[in-house]
Amino acid sequence: LMKFPRFFVLVLVAILFFNCSKEETPIKNPAPEEPSGQEPVEEEPEPIVFFTFTVDESYETSAEDNWIILHDTNGELLDYRPYESGQTLEFEALESELTDKINVSLFNKKLQQLGVSSELCEGEKYSGTTYPAVSKGSHWTQGKYVTRLDKGPSKEVLGNFNLNLTNVPREYNFINDETPTLDNGNVSTVHLPDVHSGKTTITIGDTKTYIRNGVRNWQDTEYLMTTMNESMNFKYMFFNNPEVGKDVTLDYNSFNSFDSYSYLPMLPENKKISLELLGFENETSFKTDTGFLLLTIFGRKIPEMRVPLGYLDRFTHYKAYLNISFENYFYNYYMLGPKPDISVIPEKPQLDYSIDQLNGFDLMVDVPYVRRKDSWVTPGPVSMETCSTTVWDVVCDQDNYPIIGELPEELFTQYPKLKKLQDLTYYSSTIYLQSENYQEFLIKEFDPTFDHIIKYGEKQEYYYLYNK
Repeated sequence: LMKFPRFFVLVLVAILFFNCSKEETPIKNPAPEEPSGQEPVEEEPEPIVFFTFTVDESYETSAEDNWIILHDTNGELLDYRPYESGQTLEFEALESELTDKINVSLFNKKLQQLGVSSELCEGEKYSGTTYPAVSKGSHWTQGKYVTRLDKGPSKEVLGNFNLNLTNVPREYNFINDETPTLDNGNVSTVHLPDVHSGKTTITIGDTKTYIRNGVRNWQDTEYLMTTMNESMNFKYMFFNNPEVGKDVTLDYNSFNSFDSYSYLPMLPENKKISLELLGFENETSFKTDTGFLLLTIFGRKIPEMRVPLGYLDRFTHYKAYLNISFENYFYNYYMLGPKPDISVIPEKPQLDYSIDQLNGFDLMVDVPYVRRKDSWVTPGPVSMETCSTTVWDVVCDQDNYPIIGELPEELFTQYPKLKKLQDLTYYSSTIYLQSENYQEFLIKEFDPTFDHIIKYGEKQEYYYLYNK
């Protein structure tokens, strides 16, 4: 047999190998994995931002300590932090740990001086306010907001002058004055009441002369003087500033009656009233607070007479403020824009409760109201040894009085004289009969987009009642 040379054997092997490598290699499917018997891993829930608190640069915090404290509606403490002007704080928690609403408390500590007998004591004042039923996810801004438009620069003061009011009937005693106790009538310009330095009264026969000393002489300025006597005769006169070094003399017989009057209702028996009425010539003067002072009565006991309010056709806007003090309570009213519409002084609300603790306070009020503020204070009189006080307010309506849990222990450690909420004494309630409701109040207080410039038609009426 012939034997193949070694060369041909190698060639044949190479050809066979080459042909085999050109054939496609079949793709095999991976074998299914055997189940491991473990449950799939669930993702951990992410916390959400449930409240944001911004402190505007306009809110000054350098002279006091400020804290924000958050509870849920069951009184459980959620979070708390100190804050300073310019900060924005975000508070996070798991959705499952939150209630739909939260209670927000703002707390601050500042130094105070209190009069004890004839001495002054120095201590600390701790103040807190709780706002219940705040929506989860809210963003509040705390700030000091401008409520008036800029009135521009005042005119130049050329010195002072004396204002002499002659021919006042001897039996007339005026009850209005922008300075308490002087009762010398009201004098004002469009920029401000002109507070004088004193008065002299000269009586001759059946008449007397009032001399008002030290009235500022504003350049190119119109003045208004009004007088109201004890018989409720209410009159006015305009005059212009005098030449430098000259005085002004007005004759009471030339004073005018107002173009129209309205009258307060017959006032109930009271300790004293304070009343103020201002007139403005247009919307701009109303919003810049450049109006004339028509009437100011400071803390006088008014007999059973109806007090007149006088109006002039040149005025389109008014501001009226009334405060009546009674034993252990007072009534307050104001109207901005329209003429005041006080047709009746409402009856004092009757308060009833069975629990006088801050937590669980079950106040019942016998009249409808839009919101209220209840206040608690440190019990007992202040002394030189106990000059620090704690005050806590709750702002709410009829339906959302809160459960306030314990304050953070860190506060009591940092402020050893701070009283616990359960140790405070019920002090007073403010019952708002007419004003913003609770939700509107929160918007006005903490929404930076709210227009805080005064508006025509703003009105407020409330009773402040001490717990006596």
